[in-house]
Amino acid sequence: MLVIIDNVFNAPTVQAIADDYILHKKSTDIIWCDTSYPVISKSTAPVSALLNLAFKNFDVSQMIGFEYWAHYNSAVNWHFDKDEVELQITGQLHFPLCEIVYYPLIENLDGGWFVTHHERIKPETNRAIIFSSNLEHMIEPFTGTRLSVSINPWNRKPKAHI
Repeated sequence: MLVIIDNVFNAPTVQAIADDYILHKKSTDIIWCDTSYPVISKSTAPVSALLNLAFKNFDVSQMIGFEYWAHYNSAVNWHFDKDEVELQITGQLHFPLCEIVYYPLIENLDGGWFVTHHERIKPETNRAIIFSSNLEHMIEPFTGTRLSVSINPWNRKPKAHI
């Protein structure tokens, strides 16, 4: 399953998200948040709103937390988002409940499409893509500016965050 939602936030919120990741050089490290802690900061409040969009389309009733990170001007080869450490240790695959990709800034982009084996989706500013976690995907090589924020809700804490 794959859902595309355009015009997710108002213009000031979109700008604030982009500024947070670009102007302040926010780390692209993966950040873990337990659901027991409220998401109250200006920089993470949009994450809550994006998770609420996922709740409307996917069963995330077992969510105990989520991880999020940014990709700034980087292409990514074919992959599944998964618990990488668990795979290395046990050889078992564990996936998030779903995946969310949000684009707060796209400028002068040539290429850089979000690609699955059946879909090609053009990134556009203020667009969210919410999809099943077992959907293999990639980001095409590109020129221009491409900022995306990825969010993965989990029903178990990935080993990298333990």
